[in-house]
Amino acid sequence: MLCYRLLFSIPQMEKIIITMTTTIDITPTWEALLPSLVYLAVNGTTAESRKTAMDELTRMARFADEPKDFDERGNRIHFRSDDGLEYWTEYDANNNEIHFRSHDISRGLGDEGEEWWKEYDENNNEIHFRNSDGREEWREYDKKGNKIAKPTP
Repeated sequence: MLCYRLLFSIPQMEKIIITMTTTIDITPTWEALLPSLVYLAVNGTTAESRKTAMDELTRMARFADEPKDFDERGNRIHFRSDDGLEYWTEYDANNNEIHFRSHDISRGLGDEGEEWWKEYDENNNEIHFRNSDGREEWREYDKKGNKIAKPTP
């Protein structure tokens, strides 16, 4: 954070000191880091520095190859963890989650994962839920949006 002090002298008035504070973002971008990482991966002075640079380049490449993780409204639509969990989420025009599907890659191709669907009323209250295991729930709300019925089994 940088701090500036400005000194003004206005005739027939006392000196005015104004302090302005601003934050400068110095977070490095991948574009800025890439040449340094490539250089270190090839010319690093120790095996450890070369390996660290190569590991970071590999991580960056893996991330770049991932499907888009967010939709145009900023909702997370895809996620893949390092341990094999992967999921996809769909949203309606009001950003409510309407469909979710997961898969655990570590369990192999036979893993069906979890899947569910939701419906909402005009006030964005969740009124219906069902999942791939056959569970289903219905909810009702009063005019103020308070839940008035317990989920059905």
